[in-house]
Amino acid sequence: MAQVLTTAAISVCWGGATASRENSTNSSSDGAALCSSSRSPSASLRLGIEKELFRQGRRRRRGLGKLHGMGDDDLRVTDSISEWLDKIMPTGEDDFGVSDGISAGTEMIGTGGPDLGVNDGLSAGTEMIGTGGADLGVSDGLSAGAEMIRTGDGGIGVSDGMSSGVDIIGDRIQEAVQGVTELQQQLPPLPFEDGGTVAFAQKILKSEPVVDVYGALASLPSEQRTGLLIIMAIGFTYLTARPGVLLGAIDAYFFAPLQFLLDSVRGRKSWKSSNFMVENRVGEGSFGAVYVGVILPPSVEQTPQQVGRRARRVEEIEGSDRFQKVILKKVKIGVEGAEECGEVEDWFNYRLRRAAPDVCAEYLGSFVADRTYGQFVEGGRWLIFKYEGELTLADYMKQQSGFPENLGEVLADRRIKKETDPIRRKLLLIKKVTYQTIKSLKKIHDTGIVHRDVKPANIMITATGKVKLIDFGAAADLRVGKNYMPDQGMLDPDYCPPELYVLPQKTPKPPPEPIAAALSPFIWLLNKPDLFDMYSVGIILLQMTIQGLRTAIGLKTFKSEIDKFGYDMKKWRENTRMRLNFELLDLDGGKGWDLATKLICPRDKRRLSAAAALRHPFLR
Repeated sequence: MAQVLTTAAISVCWGGATASRENSTNSSSDGAALCSSSRSPSASLRLGIEKELFRQGRRRRRGLGKLHGMGDDDLRVTDSISEWLDKIMPTGEDDFGVSDGISAGTEMIGTGGPDLGVNDGLSAGTEMIGTGGADLGVSDGLSAGAEMIRTGDGGIGVSDGMSSGVDIIGDRIQEAVQGVTELQQQLPPLPFEDGGTVAFAQKILKSEPVVDVYGALASLPSEQRTGLLIIMAIGFTYLTARPGVLLGAIDAYFFAPLQFLLDSVRGRKSWKSSNFMVENRVGEGSFGAVYVGVILPPSVEQTPQQVGRRARRVEEIEGSDRFQKVILKKVKIGVEGAEECGEVEDWFNYRLRRAAPDVCAEYLGSFVADRTYGQFVEGGRWLIFKYEGELTLADYMKQQSGFPENLGEVLADRRIKKETDPIRRKLLLIKKVTYQTIKSLKKIHDTGIVHRDVKPANIMITATGKVKLIDFGAAADLRVGKNYMPDQGMLDPDYCPPELYVLPQKTPKPPPEPIAAALSPFIWLLNKPDLFDMYSVGIILLQMTIQGLRTAIGLKTFKSEIDKFGYDMKKWRENTRMRLNFELLDLDGGKGWDLATKLICPRDKRRLSAAAALRHPFLR
C-alpha cells in the first residue's frame, strides 16, 4: 500500500503541471502546489477536501466499516470517499485496482506481478499499458491514437498521448489521496492506525527525499517527463527480460558471496573424506559414480580400512540410525574431461541452489579427498547432495511391464487414486512426470541455464513424489557464458535435437562476464536456446507412452527414422517399420500426440518453449 500511495503521489506531480486540460485553472495550480509550493506535503494534500466534500454532499454506509472490521452503525462516509478507498485498496496479493469512476471509466491500473495496465477509459479509450512478463506496450487510444514500435517477441510501445493520460491519472489519484487524508482526520482511531498502511504512506509522503523527488519531477516540462518515463520503462524491461540481467547481477555480487560465507560458518567448506562413510553404489556415468552415504558426527572417528580386514559397515556404528543420509558423487580420476565436468557441476549446483532450489537435488557442497582409502582417492573431488531418494525415471522405465504403474506408489495423488480405468491411470501418471519436468526446466531457463542433457537417467523421482533434475555437468549458463563454446558440447545422441548445438555455430565465443550478461537478452530473443531441452522432453514423452521406444535398440531405430523423414512426426508415424502402440497418445482426441509433434521438430518449426508447453491442453 505504501508503494501504491507513493506512486500515486508521483502521478499527482505529473498531473499537476498540465491539469488544465481536465480541471479549471485553480484546480491545476492546487495540484502543482503539492510539489512546488512552500507548503508542507500534508497541508498540500488537504487542499480542496472541503470543496470536494461540499460538492459530493451525500453520505451512505459502505464497505469501509467492513474493511476495518466495523459494523454498519460504526461509521458513515461519503459516496465519493468510499469509492476512493474501494479503488485504491489492493484487490489481490500483488494487484492494485483503480476501477470504474476515474476519468470516465478507467477499468484498471496494474494487474499484478511486473505488469502495468491502463484499460478502457483513459482519455478516449486507452486499451492497455503493459502486457505482462518482460513486455511493455502502450496501445491504441492514448490521446487520440498511439503508434506501436515492435522490437521482437516482446516489444516496447510508445504512444503519442502518454503525457495526457498520466496527467489525468495524476489528478484523480490526487483526489483519492486527499480523500484518504480527510477520512483519517474525521474517523475515530482505527486498529491499524499506529504503523498501519495509511499512516505509513503519509509518513513517506511527508519525508524530505520524497518531496524533493516530487519537486524535481514537477519542474520538468511535460515532454521531458514523458521521455524519462519511456527511458525508465525500456531500461526496466531490458534488465528484467529473460534471462534477467538485473537479477543475475544481484545474485553474482550479493547472494553468491553470502552463500559462501554461510557455508563457511556452517563448516561445509572444510569437509574432508573422514567426515563421510560410503555405502552402496546406485549409479555410474562416463565421468562419475554415485553412492549412498552418511555424514559422520564429530564423535565418530573414521578409521582407514586395514589390509586383509573387512571394512566397517554403517549399521555397525552405535547410533547410526540418526546419521544424516546423503548422496555422494565421485568424479572419476584419469578420465579426460571428468575433472572439468565436476568443477562445472559444482558451480551449477551452487548457482541453482540460490536461483531455483526446488527443481534440482538439494546441494550441500563438495570436498577433495585428503587421503586414499576405500572409495576415496587422494585429490579426487566428491559432490554431496541431500538424500531424497535414489531412483531415476530410467530406473522405473527399466521395469518394462510395470511402467508407469510402478510410479503410483510415490506420485499418485487424489485424482490418480480415484481413477478406475487402468489406461487413464497410466496417462495421468505420465502427465504428472511430464508436467513437473517441464516446470523445472522453465525455472532453470528463466535463470539463463540450459541443461543440455535431459534424459530419464537425469530425472530423479524423490521419495516424496517430486520430480527433480540432476547432473548439470553439461549445462550452460548463457547469461554469462559459463561452460559454453560455440562448436562444443557433451551430447547424448539419442536425446539431442537435430541442431546439435544450443546456439548456432557462428555464434562467437562469449566475452567477459559483465559484457556477456548485458548482451544475453538479445541472445535469448534471437536464438531461443531453451528449445534445445524441449526436444529432449518430447523424446522422453514418447518413451513413457510407447513401450517399444524404451529399449536402446528401439530408441536408436526411431532416431534414424525420424532423421530420414526430416523430423516430421506425422510422416514418421505413417511410414515407420516398428510396430508401436499409440493408444496413450491418442486418448482425449490425440492431445498427447499433438504435444509430441510440437516438441519433436526442427527448432525453426515453432518448437514449443517450456512456458508454451505448460499451457498445452495435454497438461491441463
